[in-house]
Amino acid sequence: MNARVARTFSERPVRTMLLTLLGVVIAASGVYTLVEGVSYSDGLWWAVVTATTVGYGDISPETPGMRLVAVTVMFTGIVTAAIVTASLAAAIVSTKLRAANETQAIDDDFDYVIERVQELKRRHLEDEHGDDNVVRSARALVAAHHTGSREEIDDLIDRLERALHHQELTDA
Repeated sequence: MNARVARTFSERPVRTMLLTLLGVVIAASGVYTLVEGVSYSDGLWWAVVTATTVGYGDISPETPGMRLVAVTVMFTGIVTAAIVTASLAAAIVSTKLRAANETQAIDDDFDYVIERVQELKRRHLEDEHGDDNVVRSARALVAAHHTGSREEIDDLIDRLERALHHQELTDA
């Protein structure tokens, strides 16, 4: 029986505590009505005021036994308020965490930026290498133009065209 009560309480703590509080208030108001000799509505008023720890003092127990019942009602009211508040706070935190997990984390943003910078660096280095090839080919062609043969010049023109074409493809 104890494990069943614990499972029910852990699965639905707010409902369980509210039902427990309702039962304690109804029972305590009945006991108060019988022991103190007041009307049931006065007994119910006393139990609700005591459970909410408002304690107006307009109706209060006279006997030590009823004061013990009052302590039980107060304790049940305080525990119920604490559990309802904690459950509400847990639901809010859970919702906030779920929403945070559904959005892209800042670490993911940093990883993306780092990957993008590395890609741009790679493309820049490739582009610089292409620029160097074009310049080398152009210099060799100019030098061959002054001193080289027609066949060497044609080979250098082909090399320069390939370097220019490659540079156009990789231009950052």
